[in-house]
Amino acid sequence: MLHVTGVILAGGQSSRMGENKALLSIRNKTVVECIAQALSEWTDSQIISAAEEETYLFTGLPVAVDLHPGEGPLAGLEAGMEKKQGDWYLAAACDMPLIRSEVIEYLVGKIKTTKYQAVLPVIHGRRQPLLAAYRADCLPVLKKCLSDGERSLKALFDKIDFDIITESDMIEAGIKKETVEASFFNMNHPEEYEKLLSWVDRQEES
Repeated sequence: MLHVTGVILAGGQSSRMGENKALLSIRNKTVVECIAQALSEWTDSQIISAAEEETYLFTGLPVAVDLHPGEGPLAGLEAGMEKKQGDWYLAAACDMPLIRSEVIEYLVGKIKTTKYQAVLPVIHGRRQPLLAAYRADCLPVLKKCLSDGERSLKALFDKIDFDIITESDMIEAGIKKETVEASFFNMNHPEEYEKLLSWVDRQEES
């Protein structure tokens, strides 16, 4: 049995948002709690990767403190992979607070069948490495990227073999288009947070 660890990437500085995205509220839960709940249904364990531990103690989840603070999601993924042993790591960033369990289920299904080192969603032609799956043997490559001064996950994908899944693949598998769109909705600015809350309100009314 493969052990899949969900790594919640919460180490971003949220400079464009003006406050910590991970602690924003959606349906009376913080973003980090919403993501943890979605991951918990289909991953064997969950861990938060963050700049410091104290902020996230309320979640009850273990926290991996960034080994290279301020060095972006590449360093955040490294911290999670170093802290928790596993076969695969499913990264989920707090930029994407509406992640749905159906999408997580689909990704985990791909993990179990792929021969590649990573499973990378490409949605509307754009790579989504902040909601993607990474095999444990990506860690040495990832560490080499960081030692070379690389900060972007793009640098990692330039050096590993990866499988691609698209929105069409997920829709053909029976996931609603709206569910896919919501899961990959990226929230960086206050107006995007307001848009997200409006969408949530409409969903609850329908």
